[in-house]
Amino acid sequence: MQARLVRSRPGTRGVTASPARLAHVAAGAIDVEALASVYTVVFREPPYSEPDASDLRRRLPIHAERPGFRLVTASVDDRVVGFAYGYTGEGRGRWIERLAAQLGTATAGRPLGGHLVLAELAVLPSVRGRGIGATLLDAMLRDRAEPRVLLQTHDGDTPAMRLYERAGFRRLAAMPPDVALIRDLP
Repeated sequence: MQARLVRSRPGTRGVTASPARLAHVAAGAIDVEALASVYTVVFREPPYSEPDASDLRRRLPIHAERPGFRLVTASVDDRVVGFAYGYTGEGRGRWIERLAAQLGTATAGRPLGGHLVLAELAVLPSVRGRGIGATLLDAMLRDRAEPRVLLQTHDGDTPAMRLYERAGFRRLAAMPPDVALIRDLP
């Protein structure tokens, strides 16, 4: 899939159009090291400060086996510059249990279970501002059976938070230093 990514919002710096090739990657064909190289650069930056991609290397094979798994990569000149992946949430797990505790028992069952978990979305800083993150997000959310999407991100003024806010996500619960966000899907 070829996508032409252009940033044309008023008030943005002049960014030229940048072709990026999007690919939906099957669970058995994942190049973990290509994703790890992006992950390491992106999540080494403040406010994240992760030293390496060991957590991604551990979680990705587990997540790839979950129902509804989808991985989308963005490449420029045959080099992966961004990726996003998610799966259908089952209403259990450490993150969901923590979120349920934040929401309380009265509302915990409503948004949890049967939702899309957007587990990761990462774009190299050198290609940000070209619409790659928004294009990856759109590809992740398109044609999903789940009624809503949940994610966790750093609660601050980050490129990720700005992307999610522009895409219509709303705050569901504070999980310091992060925040859980939710958005209904069409």
